[in-house]
Amino acid sequence: MGVIAEKARHDARDLAVRVLHRLEAAELPIQAALNEVLARSSRSPADASLCAELCYGSLRMEIRLRWLLARFLKSPEKLPPRMRCILLVATYGLLFLESMPSHALVDWAVESVKRAHGRALARVANACLRAVCREGEAPRDFSYYHAAGPDDMARLALYHALPLWIVRLWHEGYGPEKAAELMAKSSARPALGLRVNSLRQGWEDLAQQLERAGAQRLSTHCCVAAPEQRAHLEEHCSLSALLAEGRLSRQGGASQVALHVLQPAAWPDPIWDACAGQGAKCCALLELGKNVSLASDTHWPRLRRISSECHRLGLTPPLAVQASALDPPLRFTPGTIVLDVPCSGLGVLASRPDIRRHRQAVQLQGLIHLQAAMLEAAYAEVGAGGHIAYITCTQNPAENEDQIRELLVRHPAAKLAQEWNSPSDDRLLEGMYAALLVKTHGASAL
Repeated sequence: MGVIAEKARHDARDLAVRVLHRLEAAELPIQAALNEVLARSSRSPADASLCAELCYGSLRMEIRLRWLLARFLKSPEKLPPRMRCILLVATYGLLFLESMPSHALVDWAVESVKRAHGRALARVANACLRAVCREGEAPRDFSYYHAAGPDDMARLALYHALPLWIVRLWHEGYGPEKAAELMAKSSARPALGLRVNSLRQGWEDLAQQLERAGAQRLSTHCCVAAPEQRAHLEEHCSLSALLAEGRLSRQGGASQVALHVLQPAAWPDPIWDACAGQGAKCCALLELGKNVSLASDTHWPRLRRISSECHRLGLTPPLAVQASALDPPLRFTPGTIVLDVPCSGLGVLASRPDIRRHRQAVQLQGLIHLQAAMLEAAYAEVGAGGHIAYITCTQNPAENEDQIRELLVRHPAAKLAQEWNSPSDDRLLEGMYAALLVKTHGASAL
């Protein structure tokens, strides 16, 4: 490895430690912390990409990595937070990034600890990481974790770096086979989802170009690429330039497929996007020519990005209002309400690994009550013939199928027109659920 390449990797590792250390000090989403650190740093695109991989990968596998480190550390909880971050990044590289030589990772980590905390702790880091290296390929195999817990569920949770309550929920809700597929998907690197802007000239040629470069076409405007194809796509299609020009948008494949399956072309206008977030689905609907009259969300920093996204894509932005779906800020009767509801996020653990840290089982019941209340409020707002598109990014029957079944029981006038769940064995699609409800007439609830 040349001096320049090795220096770039040192820079990326140092940046990754800064991001993880920032997360230790504040409860930020991983992407927000990453953007904050990268914005303050002079780095190449290659550094930024490697930094993102180290940050997301370290968090995705954090439970497993910390267990492994604890085997060779006397009191890991007593180490300085920055040192723990250095060891986490180094161990992730040792186990999962074959392109990073072991000796270089160990040397970098030891020098980083020495600079931050002195020679004594540097010797501790050196001994620990060299012990990890001596384990060879063993920590990559499930059998290595046999002694980690009293049963297979505990061992599976550790191997896939998941809280045990998630593994139990999936086993109880879906059975062992589907649970195993969901676990494998959650611990793998996520795919790259791309939405082609059909309002820009030459969009069909662009979609075909992406296919030729290795992306998979999921629908007319939706492409998704396996993680190992990202660099190839960037090199052959100049993704950064296409994004800047508004010809492409990043949007998860499952998110796009969910919209496609619900057949938005047939939705009655006007549309109220009641949980708009940063506007990915809102912009996708506008690109399809739908009349999105209102976009609302309770979190204004997310919502205000819709205007800049619309400008980038050449769209007329909808009225954006900070408001709750439980208290509709409407002066019209919407033909369709889009409810991309707050949920446990168990379908996007690969792309949002910090959910593992912050989500607790005790929070589920509150989310389920909120989702049911949002469905009730939306059902009250639409008129006869109105549609409700209910979407989650989780895999949990209580937040998905059960919510819809219970609404259908409460409201005989409601009809389930479409329903879709991400295939659990499809590694290119996040775990999402979508249902389309139609209010057939104005009957009141039972």
